[in-house]
Amino acid sequence: MAGVAVQSHLRSWRMSRFKAAVPEDHVPANVALFWGYRMPIVEWSEQVLVVDLLNEPALSDDLLSLSERIESSDRCQDVVLNFLGVGFLNSSNISQLLRVREALKSSGGRMCLCSVNPSIASVLEVTHLDRLFHQEADTASALAALQMAADDAD
Repeated sequence: MAGVAVQSHLRSWRMSRFKAAVPEDHVPANVALFWGYRMPIVEWSEQVLVVDLLNEPALSDDLLSLSERIESSDRCQDVVLNFLGVGFLNSSNISQLLRVREALKSSGGRMCLCSVNPSIASVLEVTHLDRLFHQEADTASALAALQMAADDAD
């Protein structure tokens, strides 16, 4: 049994050394999940970002990072916001969504929400924000909708 404890400690030590030595943005996605990194904003292509959102406090942090990234970027990008990991929205989150939308609108980008659960969909409907935010069932459908919209624009 002592051997198992030593192996576990050694594995834990290796993981901490790896995390300290390698910056988070240089870790491949498959390794990131294994080592416990979280990479919510993924550059799907040069034109599309996919953002996998989670509940608070990560939701606020991710939306803030996204809006700052869009505002500081000199290129137009479309964004897919995956709400699969989000169970609720508060007023601050709604404000952040509107900020992201405005940043995208000013840069010529588009946004699509996907995997929105019924409680969030009802919040968007009651606040009439469902008219502002295009929604799709899943990430693949959202990416396809953005592609079709880009093709129509050309």
